[in-house]
Amino acid sequence: MTGRRSSRHDAIRGGQPDERSAHRPPRCFVENLPPDGGEATLSPEESHHIAVVLRLGAGAPVEAFDGEGRSAQGWVSSVHGRTVSLELEIPICEAPSRWHGTLLQGAPKGEKKDEIVRAAVELGFHRVILFAAERTIGRPSAAACGRWAERWRATAIAAAKQCGRNRLPQVLWFGDMDAAVAASCDADVSLICDTGSGAEGWTVMRERLLLPDSGRRVRVAVGPEGGWSEAEVRRLCAAGFAKIQLSRQILRVETAAMAAMCLVAAELDLRSD
Repeated sequence: MTGRRSSRHDAIRGGQPDERSAHRPPRCFVENLPPDGGEATLSPEESHHIAVVLRLGAGAPVEAFDGEGRSAQGWVSSVHGRTVSLELEIPICEAPSRWHGTLLQGAPKGEKKDEIVRAAVELGFHRVILFAAERTIGRPSAAACGRWAERWRATAIAAAKQCGRNRLPQVLWFGDMDAAVAASCDADVSLICDTGSGAEGWTVMRERLLLPDSGRRVRVAVGPEGGWSEAEVRRLCAAGFAKIQLSRQILRVETAAMAAMCLVAAELDLRSD
């Protein structure tokens, strides 16, 4: 496969170095990468992105990923109307992450949910659990939940294309906080972002996070607009969450979510041990 791809690209470039070779080729999502390489047909959405948005034609180099940690180099083999096919090399699988991050997010309103999902992808979080907190504004009907899930998946795929991540996080919705907490009970360390009394600063929490026996499965809970109710804080603390204060100022919900994920990722994702 590799030799065939090199010959194909040499023919396209006339044997001359291509200035694009120094950069990562455009990325596309292929849910089922051919395990031994070969042809793959893109979904209508991905075909539109390659052929219409990026205006790529036959022979253009691409990188495909499946959201499960596998990726493959290849090129556009054909463009027929709204259907794009690729020729791919044998996929390679990246090593699994040494840590696992879950964001428990009291659902904010509007497009803030998309912003938070996008940031979770970029920061390497493995799971985002959105739920209806007491002060959540706008709760989806049962029929709307499916549409929301499709939108969040599309947002995650777009973010993964941009940032180079090959694993998509799991994005879930729950109608109440208790169900969200139960769905993330596999965590070793649980933090709740709060500005009330008893909240520790990051320096203290960092030391706790890095203890040898703390594990590397971390969940962070962030409230919606208006923050947590006192009852919610009590229930989370009773479930083992430790209160952390991110700033002296009151943060917007999307800022708090991103700040919390950044702090956790900076400590765990970039550690060399």
